[in-house]
Amino acid sequence: MMRTKLTEKKVRGLAATGAPIDILHDRTPSAGLRLSSLGAKIWFYLYRSPFLQDRHGQPKQRRAYLGFHPSGRRPDRQPDGRDLAAMSLEQFERAYDIFRGELAKGIDPQTIGVT
Repeated sequence: MMRTKLTEKKVRGLAATGAPIDILHDRTPSAGLRLSSLGAKIWFYLYRSPFLQDRHGQPKQRRAYLGFHPSGRRPDRQPDGRDLAAMSLEQFERAYDIFRGELAKGIDPQTIGVT
């Protein structure tokens, strides 16, 4: 993983390298942009679930995909079948703040509506 301050210009200039790359954004700890091997630019957030545990009883680490940057290839659907929304860097930063707010309340946003 690489860490840098992302800007719209930097994001637009990123190109596929043949292997997926995760770029952590300085403004959003544990979150950033995944550049897929095919050129999709997908916003993600790595976090520990407030109530899901791994086999050792520790909070389970999860990866949430929040959307994609329109300058890249449109990504395939998520495993749950939902489409990701196109979002700019600014929109991603807002979505990140909302996601963190839900975690602070003890809610895992990826489990809402899952039975």
